[in-house]
Amino acid sequence: MSGYEYTMGKVVDLKVEQKKTLETPVLKANLILKSMYLMMNLLYGFKRTLPEELHLGWLKKVFLPRIITGAYYYLTRIMWWMNPKWSFRMNAAFESHAEHEYMKIVQEHPEWENEQIESEYFEFYPKQKSMADLFRRIGLDERDHMYHSLEGMERMRK
Repeated sequence: MSGYEYTMGKVVDLKVEQKKTLETPVLKANLILKSMYLMMNLLYGFKRTLPEELHLGWLKKVFLPRIITGAYYYLTRIMWWMNPKWSFRMNAAFESHAEHEYMKIVQEHPEWENEQIESEYFEFYPKQKSMADLFRRIGLDERDHMYHSLEGMERMRK
């Protein structure tokens, strides 16, 4: 039985979960992740903002994310080949970072509480009443991904 409290598919108080996230430390990133975070900050800016993301050119919006995603994918596969625990640990730290970033951007944008959101993706993803709740829900998905990686790492220890 898992010792982790998954939120996917459950009705949860998103604000309470956001508070839990912000009170929990981010998992320590290895040098590879720290380098990746620095590169992303240099490319996209150090400030967490959504509007800037929407106005990026093709290079920053399409090309670079695909290159970075591909590099991350192959890097985790190489790490898996060398030592699967390393791959699980790095992914857990990456997901922890993402969870905290989503929760922090909501905290920094209280106006999102009243911003209604509609999307065709709600056909496949749980509909949320506001932009703030959508980002909180995505943050919780990142937490669930982190838990999945931590469980994988723990299975490797047995």
